[in-house]
Amino acid sequence: MNVQEAVKRVEIAAKRPRADVRDGSKVAVGKVTRQGDVYLMRTDRAPTRGDEIALSVGVIGRQIVPGTTPGSRHVVVGDAVAHRAADVGAVTTQIAAHAKQHGCKASVREEMLYGAIEVGPSGASLTHPEHAHVRLPPDSCWIAWSQYDESTQRRVAD
Repeated sequence: MNVQEAVKRVEIAAKRPRADVRDGSKVAVGKVTRQGDVYLMRTDRAPTRGDEIALSVGVIGRQIVPGTTPGSRHVVVGDAVAHRAADVGAVTTQIAAHAKQHGCKASVREEMLYGAIEVGPSGASLTHPEHAHVRLPPDSCWIAWSQYDESTQRRVAD
């Protein structure tokens, strides 16, 4: 796919975004939900803050996944702060322990960690043009990462 085709796909997807929504309030602390290739674990506290994820150019909200393809458009909108974790090692250890405890097949590597989402009192959503949106309840904390494919040694992407 060339750049023009990629831009066209983004424009088409933006005109017809997915309308279905998953309710994150049904996800208990310590449990995981997905939005495509992005995993979200609800936590009782956010990790120590690193750099804030900046507002994305041409996107309303904060795009937590790097890239310009339609598949990378995982965007936090609403009352939330998205940031990188200051201690990535501690967070990946927490995720790995959770994965082992719950039989999750996702392999977590430090470079796959996107960061944390701290939701304010008005709530927020993680949106995507190709996947169901995830409504993030007020005053909740989430850690976001991508699945890693050991066989290809790459991040799994939409």
